[in-house]
This record gives sequence, C-alpha cells and structure tokens, in this order.
Amino acid sequence: MNIDLPEISPIPVMNKLAWGATIGVICILGLFLLITVFSYLRGEKQENLGRLPENIKRSVQSELIEAVYIASQQKHTIVKLSGFWKSKDYNTSQRYVILKDLLDRQLFFKAYDPDRISWFLQFLSWDVFKRPPTRVYLSEQQWQKLSSGASIINGDVQIVNNPTGNIQIAGRGAMQTQMNTGLNSQDIFRLIDALRQDCRSLQADPQWREKVEEAQSLADHLESDANAGRWKQAQKTAKTALEFAANLTTVFANTAQFLN
Repeated sequence: MNIDLPEISPIPVMNKLAWGATIGVICILGLFLLITVFSYLRGEKQENLGRLPENIKRSVQSELIEAVYIASQQKHTIVKLSGFWKSKDYNTSQRYVILKDLLDRQLFFKAYDPDRISWFLQFLSWDVFKRPPTRVYLSEQQWQKLSSGASIINGDVQIVNNPTGNIQIAGRGAMQTQMNTGLNSQDIFRLIDALRQDCRSLQADPQWREKVEEAQSLADHLESDANAGRWKQAQKTAKTALEFAANLTTVFANTAQFLN
C-alpha cells in the first residue's frame, strides 16, 4: 500500500536571510546589553573601592586641574597624567574616582588616540573596564577661564569677583588678588620692575652675568604669567624669585625689599 506524504516546500532563500539577520541582531543586542551591564557593575566596584573623603578628593582635583593647565600651552593640548600620579600615593580605583568627577563635569575630556586600534583598546580600558584615562585635555571653556584669570577652588574653575562685583582680570590692571607669597597682583608687577632694575644696575659687571640672566628669565616668566592671568603659576614664580633674592640681598637690593 502506497501512502503519498504531503510535499514539503523548501524555505525560501529570503526567509533564511531574514531569520539569519534577526538572530544576528538579537546576538548583537545581547552582547551590547552584557557589555553595558558589565561596564556599569565595574564602574560601581571602582567607585566603592576608590572612595575618598570629599575634602581630599577636591584638593587632589585642584592640583590636577592646575597641573594640566600648566602643561597646556594652548587649547586642546593633550596631557599625559603619569607624571602627576608618580608623586601621589593613589591606587587605580582612587584615580578613577578623582578623574570621573572631572570628566562628568566636563572640565576634562578623554584624549583618545586617532589610530583605530589604539582608540579601540583605550575604549575597552577606559569605558568598558573603567580604568582611569591616562591622557586628557582641558575643556576649551575651562582653559579660556583660567587664561582670563579664573581661580581653581575646591576642585573647580571659578571666576573670582571682588566686593564691587568686578571680575578679576589679567595684566597690570588686575584686581589686587592676595597670594600665598603675601604679594597681591599689583605687587607682582612691582616685583617684576624691581628685578629688572637690579639687572640693569649689574649688567656692566661680568661676575654677575649668570645671576643677571637668571633674574631676567624670572622677570620674563613672571610677566608672562601675570599678563595671561595665570596667577597660580605667577605665585610660584614669585616665590622662586624671592628665594633667589634672599641669597643676594646686597646686590639685588630692590628685589630684596619684597622679602619684608
């Protein structure tokens, strides 16, 4: 007895392709979801392991902002952070926490390498495995603010106003902003003039040539920082200038007056 089975029609090629595409999309979405969940959990773990007291975190952030700004000769300068961390005793998780806040507030941006392979490896390290970025650049807005005389306060860049509401500006017309050296911004320019006056009086004497060149260099750097409104850096240069004059009070008499 012969039984005729119903004819099985072959699955159209287009249907096979559609099913294959659907399965592929589902796999990609599943992988993306897994990566997202892993990245989130990894970030949570880093934050828990790297938790720092708020005052310490803000203090380190202020130092880091200043270090990146000093290294930024122009906008969008990429700065490697390895040199900064060498002098700090913070682990990977703590570095992540310190940087995450600055990145979230867009003071810094991650500096990805333009090479595709390097970019992908950095993306995996910084964005998936949540390791602290090793290269950043200061946002254009923050760079402009710092170049215009803004101050780094409590882990942030702020425009400082005087009691009358005038914004602190750069140059010889700047408000008299008090500095840790005991000098305000107007004193800084008087210190520059004193250094140069002492240099002029010693130029004719060959035995002081090296000291004169050093003092002239200090005056030039100090004037450059002050004119650009880089008061934090000017403060450091002024301190160096005063230490220089402290050992030569008899010949750098005009500069030495600022030691009192």
